[in-house]
Amino acid sequence: MTMDQMLKAKRYDELWQKYCSWLDFSIEQFMEIQNRLLLEQIELYSKSELGQKIMRDIHLLP
Repeated sequence: MTMDQMLKAKRYDELWQKYCSWLDFSIEQFMEIQNRLLLEQIELYSKSELGQKIMRDIHLLP
């Protein structure tokens, strides 16, 4: 269901959960998620040809 459909159906709780629930997180929770997402991106990037050229011998992940 799209955001417009949820609004028309007045499904505000679902809208909040899908698009705004991160506002309920503490700073620590938010930063933990952001750190995890960043590490996932670095891992994916490091496997690409460009990432390997740029990162060379940098080992950020275990």
